[in-house]
Amino acid sequence: MKKHCSRILIIALSLLLACPMTACKKKSETKATHIKGGSTKRVDKDAPKEIESTELISLSIKSSTIASVGVEEYEGLEYGVYYFEFEVDLKTKEGSGSYRFEKQYEEDEAVDYEFSADEDFMIKLEKIIRDGGISRLNGNHNKTNGIQDIYGYRVSAVYASGEKISCSDNSSNWISLETTKELNDLFREASGAA
Repeated sequence: MKKHCSRILIIALSLLLACPMTACKKKSETKATHIKGGSTKRVDKDAPKEIESTELISLSIKSSTIASVGVEEYEGLEYGVYYFEFEVDLKTKEGSGSYRFEKQYEEDEAVDYEFSADEDFMIKLEKIIRDGGISRLNGNHNKTNGIQDIYGYRVSAVYASGEKISCSDNSSNWISLETTKELNDLFREASGAA
């Protein structure tokens, strides 16, 4: 009887000791996936790197120059975050857009500009997207945990053909400064912010 009680006591103690160890291990595994600086990368290998259509019907771009080198070499660009939005009403075929620039350390001072976009604007915008090679980034998404949403880039574009561009990185901006400047010039002029 004494041996039997000893075995039960040993098993009970083992279980009690094992449970907290298991719980601690699970918690640390969960935290490890959300540590600052840890990153998650998704790649859609089926996303086309070249877009056939030239008829852009919606576009949303965030392009940060905060961590870029050489911004001062591009007249009209400053350190900050640029937001470019564009959409075509499929019934009327009329385009509209918006522009916002958040200067580094002065985000609260930013102003949103809205405007109507004519056909000339739409042609120029599609050419900037095409010449800037933005479609080559299609399907690549990278997220670094623990950093503010003021770095990197994000692109979402839809074409009349159904083709799409979707890419982002919250730590590095893969959109060239030249392309960001061209977008900035086009949107500022169209919005009257220039």
